[in-house]
Amino acid sequence: MRSPDPDYGTLELVEWVDSQATFTGWTLVEDIDPARPVVGVLKTVGWVIRENAAAILIAQNVGATDGGSHQICHAMTIPKVAITARTRL
Repeated sequence: MRSPDPDYGTLELVEWVDSQATFTGWTLVEDIDPARPVVGVLKTVGWVIRENAAAILIAQNVGATDGGSHQICHAMTIPKVAITARTRL
C-alpha cells in the first residue's frame, strides 16, 4: 500500500498557445478575414505531475484507489515552447 497523502506536484495555472482549426472545408482566400490567423490561447489548471526540459505533464484530477494506489485523470502534456505563463496556486 502506498502512502495516503502523496506529493502530486504543484498546483498551477498554465497559460499556453495552441494550433487552431480555422476552416472545416474549402475556403476562398479572398473570403478570409484579414485579422486571421488567430492563435488559440488556452488556460489549464492542474497538478504538474512530471516535468522535463521539453514539456510538463499536468493532470486536472488526482486521487487514490481504495487500495491506496495513486492515480490521475484528464492529464495532458504541454510542450514548454507553447507555455506563455505559469502561476503557482
